[in-house]
Amino acid sequence: MIPSPSPERQPRSADFGSHRRQIVLSMLRDPDFTAADPDDDARLLYTISALICNDAGVFTDGDLDAALADPSVTQYARHLLRKAAER
Repeated sequence: MIPSPSPERQPRSADFGSHRRQIVLSMLRDPDFTAADPDDDARLLYTISALICNDAGVFTDGDLDAALADPSVTQYARHLLRKAAER
């Protein structure tokens, strides 16, 4: 018997919850991250990655592509970057 193909995996959606928000803000304010002085594109990618990863920090290329194409994710990531810079 030929196994049926597995259904296509849906991209992981961004976590906009307050707990994840606090984690991401602490990551953005971490001295090791700020000392690396990443450019704006790298900061945005880092922030979006933190919003879409699972608890182990894992996400797929498909998850990232979907998040980058979603204006609500990029706007929220930019909001968090501004918030982290205020401190």
